[in-house]
Amino acid sequence: MAPVHVMVLWCVGPRRWRARGGERRQMEMCILCHEAQEILPDGTAMVLAAFVQRSTVMSKNRKRPPHNPESYDPLFMHPDLSFGTHTGSCGHIMHSHCWQRSLNINDANREEKYNSVYEAVLHGADDGMSGLDYG
Repeated sequence: MAPVHVMVLWCVGPRRWRARGGERRQMEMCILCHEAQEILPDGTAMVLAAFVQRSTVMSKNRKRPPHNPESYDPLFMHPDLSFGTHTGSCGHIMHSHCWQRSLNINDANREEKYNSVYEAVLHGADDGMSGLDYG
């Protein structure tokens, strides 16, 4: 007898639900391209922007140094936890390729701004924006 494989899709987002074969269709809108996308196990990847930071909110001993990295198991939460993580997200959903394109554009813009300021400083030009006085 061949093994039976059951695929379960867990979705996170504004209307969290457990998907079961064909019961409901979940459509989400990409905030970057405004295209609706059905959430499917083998569909286009959708991502959420999130900010992850160290947190001591649930800590029993905030002053204790972190665990030894050699013996630290991220899947086991020690009861004497000195720190943990906090993850925050606005909940906006994006296609992974739209997010990557946006990230690349932002990086290029940042590099262009840096290069223009660097050129102005390098050549001693004061365009009134750099705040540098060479005189």
